[in-house]
Amino acid sequence: MADISAKLEEHGMDADVYMPQGKLAFNEQTATALVRLLNEDLFQGDFSQDAYAASGKQRLS
Repeated sequence: MADISAKLEEHGMDADVYMPQGKLAFNEQTATALVRLLNEDLFQGDFSQDAYAASGKQRLS
C-alpha cells in the first residue's frame, strides 16, 4: 500500500482522499481515478511535466 500511496502523491492525488485509514476508498468520487492509477493509465510528459490519462496503450518493445 505504501507504493500506491507514493504513486498517488506523485500524480498530485491526495492519499488521504483515496486511501483514508490506509485502505483504498472506491466510491463515486474516486473510482475512475483509482482505476486509471491501478491500470497504469496515468503518466507525465518527460519534458513538459504535464499530467495525462491514456485512453488506450500499446507496449513499445
